[in-house]
Amino acid sequence: MGSADGSEHGATRRLTRAAWLWAGFISMAMVVSFAMDVLGVPYGFATVMLVTDIVLALALGLGWMVAAPAVRHGRAMVVGLLLMMVGLAVWNFSTIYREMSSSDPKAFLDGGRPAGELDSIDTLYFSMAVFTTAGFGDIVPASEAARAVVTAQMGFGVLLIGVTITRLTARK
Repeated sequence: MGSADGSEHGATRRLTRAAWLWAGFISMAMVVSFAMDVLGVPYGFATVMLVTDIVLALALGLGWMVAAPAVRHGRAMVVGLLLMMVGLAVWNFSTIYREMSSSDPKAFLDGGRPAGELDSIDTLYFSMAVFTTAGFGDIVPASEAARAVVTAQMGFGVLLIGVTITRLTARK
């Protein structure tokens, strides 16, 4: 083993450690968000801060997927990061949809009628339907703001899939 192998191993360990720290931070943020919802803590400044943190984490994760050097076990790390980012994106957009429906009961339609305030399960279901492009049509965005956020989620999903495919098929 030469020094190049040692430095590659060190780079892999540093990237793996950073990914685990990042995952831990995001997992804690998601648990806090879920606990706020279950305990009935009103959404407001804390929600805005949480969503901002998660958006930043998604941007950093996507940036890492694009810029990370090809290291040993790179494909496994990309797949792990993809799974974590999908979960984060679905959860983050779910939180945004919950806040939107809370502040504007006509932001979404459910069966053609204003949905009112959607609960966590409804918004998680809707967010997953948008991300997977299932689009069942039972809950639909009605306001301009809701349509803009749904469009952003669709765009992020396409970007994430494209970057993942590019990273997985790249030659070392």
